[in-house]
Amino acid sequence: MKRHETFQELTACQYGGFSYDCRTRVHPEPAFAPIVLVAGAFQHKDGWGRLEQALAETTTVVTVDLPGWGGADLLPAGYDLAFLARALDHVLDAAGHHEVHVFGGSYGGAVAFRFAQLYPERVLSLALMGTAARITEPMRSRLLHTVALLRAGRYAEFAQYSTRLLTCQDQSAPVARAAAVRRILHAVFAGITQDHAQKYIEHTLRLLRQDLHAPDPLMDVPVLLGTGEHDDFTTPAECRSVAGHCTDARFTLLRHADHAVHLEVPDQLADLLLRFFTDQPLDGLEYCHPVQYYGTVPTINLAGGTGMLISS
Repeated sequence: MKRHETFQELTACQYGGFSYDCRTRVHPEPAFAPIVLVAGAFQHKDGWGRLEQALAETTTVVTVDLPGWGGADLLPAGYDLAFLARALDHVLDAAGHHEVHVFGGSYGGAVAFRFAQLYPERVLSLALMGTAARITEPMRSRLLHTVALLRAGRYAEFAQYSTRLLTCQDQSAPVARAAAVRRILHAVFAGITQDHAQKYIEHTLRLLRQDLHAPDPLMDVPVLLGTGEHDDFTTPAECRSVAGHCTDARFTLLRHADHAVHLEVPDQLADLLLRFFTDQPLDGLEYCHPVQYYGTVPTINLAGGTGMLISS
């Protein structure tokens, strides 16, 4: 693949009294519309690594630190996902990105989903990885335990517990780069500052106070759902159930991965995203499970009238 020299633009702005920004990695000859990456609770706009690099070889890539992320202002838990979606809309306008493809990972998937619900006219397609449809037990109790550990200042225990929470504990599971990813996650959690600990607490309480995906309107843009085949944090079944909120969804599992797919199989994830965003076939890819399709298709029944066919 021909390599292009990219350059970066930083767009700082405010929304609702909160300061935050986005970074645009500009491709000089983009093959298609920009890709926006919306990060999980512990990520920041400069932390996408190999996944961002692989995507940036083809088109412009935008990464964001919304209120509550990275170096942005702390966002109290009382501000909901719709507020974050509106903040994303505001910064993309400021950066001059009008129609985009959106990828959300984990927590970022809930923000990306709400953004696409509120602004479907600017979302060409939406991909979510490791994003559950709702917070249920035992995840709720586990997340509350992480909050309790941080509030008690038990950072070492928090790091150990959170690393185990986000990684598959089945030692026989063939997860790519498993040991390295555990070290990376543990280092991130162990090095948490008081500022980022408070941001994580507010993030978590926000999730626990509301549904991850508002039931209306139905998601009417093309959606790709998935996670790692060994993800036992946001399980495959929980991620698949997001399809119930969509009119045009497809679901797959990445092989040799658990929750941290962008760290474990970044090249495979990038290939899958690029294929989806450019409307290429997703069937028969060796690095993921067979794709399942979900949607509502109008049909005519013999008695007259119309019905809806759910296909998978």
